Amino acid sequence: MAVRVEISSSLRRYVVSYDPLQGLLLDDAAGLSAEQLIARVGIPAPEVNLVLVNRKPAAAGQVLADGDLVGIFPVMGGG
Repeated sequence: MAVRVEISSSLRRYVVSYDPLQGLLLDDAAGLSAEQLIARVGIPAPEVNLVLVNRKPAAAGQVLADGDLVGIFPVMGGG
């Protein structure tokens, strides 16, 4: 199995091959940390505010396993 990655809309510009209907399927991402996965797909770490693994908040150092679903969300601003 692989790790499936869902990337929030404003971060998709960093991943040219991203398909929002399918997500991104990475066969070699099991064993990486969430932080390493973010670097591997090319998203600058300061742009990321929240990472979910299997729909639960995850630390940057959380190690990913086969079959995990990773959601990557941007820093949000407002006022």
